[in-house]
Amino acid sequence: MSSESEPVGIAATPELFELVRPGEVHHRLPTAVPDAVLLSAGDRYTELVRRVQAGHGKFNADSARELMSKPVCMNSNIHSVLFAPDTLDFWVANADSKNVASETRYTQYNLAELLKSAGAK
Repeated sequence: MSSESEPVGIAATPELFELVRPGEVHHRLPTAVPDAVLLSAGDRYTELVRRVQAGHGKFNADSARELMSKPVCMNSNIHSVLFAPDTLDFWVANADSKNVASETRYTQYNLAELLKSAGAK
């Protein structure tokens, strides 16, 4: 993977800016997974790592969205988004009055199409 397209996780405060690259261990993210940047905390992080390790190399859009379901998502999960950079497709779910975002319907969009249609107006 070239550094130009490499995914990173970012931890930022006014005093600190840190990058976490795929497969890297970080003091707050102790379990590295090859080709992945996993960001969460506590038991949610542990479950996310377990899910990613179990499906490593086999994910599609549907199974990747499942990574964000409970208990990985928090009870305050207002929005969930999965982005596929190779196709510019993305899926968005928003919480409703009864469900966290990851338990509602995902709607698929394509960024290139949205930008094209926005430019035509």
